Amino acid sequence: FPGSGSAFAGMGRALARAFPEIAGNDLDLEAVRPDIFWRGNTEAVANATPCQKIMAQVGLGRLTARALDSLAVPYSATLGYSLGESTQLVATDIWPDLEGLRQDLLVSSLFTHDLVDPWRAARLVFRMRLDDDFRWANALLLADADEALRSLAGQDRVFLLASLAPGECVVGGEVQALAAWLAPFAGRFTPLADSTAGHCSAARPCAEAYRQLH
Repeated sequence: FPGSGSAFAGMGRALARAFPEIAGNDLDLEAVRPDIFWRGNTEAVANATPCQKIMAQVGLGRLTARALDSLAVPYSATLGYSLGESTQLVATDIWPDLEGLRQDLLVSSLFTHDLVDPWRAARLVFRMRLDDDFRWANALLLADADEALRSLAGQDRVFLLASLAPGECVVGGEVQALAAWLAPFAGRFTPLADSTAGHCSAARPCAEAYRQLH
């Protein structure tokens, strides 16, 4: 089950068509928003809120697990990365309350202000005001995490966020600092649409709120 930032136009459409008797239960759910993700275009997905994108991925994970169950496909374990850790709990009915999760997300400021635009947690860490010019960005880097960490020595506004596989990791930070740090890696990185400021010390002010959400 992948992390956040994996949403795309048509996400879940083919699976819903293949399993209409299962997907039909989600057609009217505010948590899943098939009007945006199953039937919407790229612009609609880009304009979706972070919470909507999160819930759409969780909903797709649940639909995938239920489709496998309907086919009697056995599995003895699940593997989740970041958001996928929560998705796998919902998909396997360990965390069964999808609407409750959506409500908790909306009540929390984590994915409305703190870890996403205007990135209040990172601003606190960097001692910046809300009216200061600030943007966070993330990028997929084709490099081992160890290579990235060596290059990040001395950086205080760019971070290693995740080691995905040998030769592949995610980095993020203040947009100008990140661009300058990535310059020597020209041709080896791809900017990511997802700009969540998580998985690093810039998110530390949200640690307790994040635990409470889960």
